[in-house]
Amino acid sequence: MMLVKRQDSETVRILINSYFGMSMADFELQPGTFTVHYLLDAMDKPAVVNLFKTDFGLLLGIHLPEQFTAQKSLCSHPEQLISVETVNGKYQYRINRENQYINQIKAPGVNVEIPHYTYPRTITLKHRGIFSPAIVIREME
Repeated sequence: MMLVKRQDSETVRILINSYFGMSMADFELQPGTFTVHYLLDAMDKPAVVNLFKTDFGLLLGIHLPEQFTAQKSLCSHPEQLISVETVNGKYQYRINRENQYINQIKAPGVNVEIPHYTYPRTITLKHRGIFSPAIVIREME
């Protein structure tokens, strides 16, 4: 189970527990800062910490600079494509024109799919590279 709470306008706290209540992770994200308050010993590896840092930063929009230039393109009928270039690479967002929800994110090293027509809603992160896990986050019913 994952709990996400916005503590103030710039701080987000993320807690990950097992279904049995065992704490697995406790993170805090701020622009430019990723703090690990607790991480299960088996997961406390630099590659895993970096994976959490980049994934949650991507999902919460913390990876974007305060000001940036974006290019908007028209795609298939219900979507628009927003491209953003930062010092960390190129990001592409497919956004549903009707409800303004993000359907897909392509970022350096990871693709994110967020289908809004499924219940419970899911977010799937597919990583590319040698260490390439797929992470699925599901909304609780």
